Amino acid sequence: MTTPDQFEEEAEFSHTRYWLHLIGWSVLLTVVLIGGILVGVGLKNLLNGGDTSDILFVVIGTPIVAVSGYFCWRWFPDFTMGEPHTARGNRIRWLLVAVVGVGIATAFPIILSDSEQRATEILFSNGPMPFWPAITAISIWAIAMPFLILFGRRNSDEHGRAAGDFGMMVGFQVFGYAAPIWWMGWRAEVFPQPDVMILFIVTGVISSIATLWKRSS
Repeated sequence: MTTPDQFEEEAEFSHTRYWLHLIGWSVLLTVVLIGGILVGVGLKNLLNGGDTSDILFVVIGTPIVAVSGYFCWRWFPDFTMGEPHTARGNRIRWLLVAVVGVGIATAFPIILSDSEQRATEILFSNGPMPFWPAITAISIWAIAMPFLILFGRRNSDEHGRAAGDFGMMVGFQVFGYAAPIWWMGWRAEVFPQPDVMILFIVTGVISSIATLWKRSS
């Protein structure tokens, strides 16, 4: 049975605290990544006959990763914007985990497709790719995304669905506005050749911002 204290606890959700928590945690995660880079560079150089500075990188970076990583884990935010800890709310949390997992699984075969290039050069490039890594990435995305979209729609509440619909509307309008301008500008030799992935990323970011704004309003 739900008690008045439970209603009061849910009513106390603060968007200000939520976003401050996300910002603070993101800064802490950045510290973890910096420490990880120090350790990774130091170990790589030591394996190739590094010097004292590489040992120093490992000595400094290891406690940074250990301490900041611990607090990063302890203060891990709830990315569901205050979803209650009910069966439906927990399914939304698992959905977020699945979305991240699909993103990693899709990027993994692309990154491994060319060991001589850096990961950023492979992911953010329009160059050719080997057949099987490309087909693997396509298959993961094509099979997983419809399931995740339907699962998210079925488990969202009315406010969440309305915010998602608003975000998709804004994103499509941005795409519908920008794509013809870029295409015609390219044909007139004013703009570079249109890049579908740039449009995809920009549309996705704007759509996500619009969705978050609608959920916060």
